[in-house]
Amino acid sequence: MRVVILCVVLVAGCDVVWSIDHVDKVNGGDAGVDAPSTISCVQYEHDEDGDRFPDECDRCPGIADNQDDGDGDSVGDACDPSGTTNERVELFLSFADGDTRWTPVDGTWPLDGENLAYTSVSLMSNAYDLYTGPVPSPPFVVEYAYTVDAIDTVGSLFTVVLDADAAGTGVNCGHRRTVGPLRDVVRATSPQAPAAELEIMTVTPVRYRVTAAYDRDRELRCALTSVDGATMGAARMAIASAVPAGTIGFHSLQIGVRVHYVAIYKTY
Repeated sequence: MRVVILCVVLVAGCDVVWSIDHVDKVNGGDAGVDAPSTISCVQYEHDEDGDRFPDECDRCPGIADNQDDGDGDSVGDACDPSGTTNERVELFLSFADGDTRWTPVDGTWPLDGENLAYTSVSLMSNAYDLYTGPVPSPPFVVEYAYTVDAIDTVGSLFTVVLDADAAGTGVNCGHRRTVGPLRDVVRATSPQAPAAELEIMTVTPVRYRVTAAYDRDRELRCALTSVDGATMGAARMAIASAVPAGTIGFHSLQIGVRVHYVAIYKTY
């Protein structure tokens, strides 16, 4: 059951996403945050990154940080897509509350209390899971983190799908394992443009973070980094301006994964 954060305003109002912006103290302790407002936030809520800032109060809800915000746009330096433009955390999905807005199109995608999972890696195991909640229009940046539990040795992929239609077709950002010889690539695709790929090191069962910077009128930048820093790469491609509006989702082909969270940073 989702429990509401209790937020007590001492100096200035909570002014952005979730009606909470600047956080100075959590659980009654000084977090050492130099924030423009002073707010005491009692932690009744989920804390995805374990940094003592509940998700709804966290400037980087998926990345443990000290809440520093050099450009003052309410997105922390550790996750800020840009240090020169203004962003806000438009949407954060932790999968901890049994979110029912995810609709499996193909395959089984259980919510296990902390993750959105996909476990089948059998031959021709091709699956989509679409988010049916509201998604902002571009420009925005999608960030998601996931752990690879199993991967087919022949050919496979795991991507986030932007502007997805009912069949899960849209703009894709993630990684793909190709055949003959085996190699792994960061992959950005669009129905209106050829795939852009950049070869990276071999993907192994480990946690990865992917960011998809998406501006429908200009281009898509897809970047992947493993938490241990051993695997990283980025691909950039131009995309057509007439991509139909849709939603977001995940596409898995023969990769067993657990998606830990999805964050969307809106540029304004």
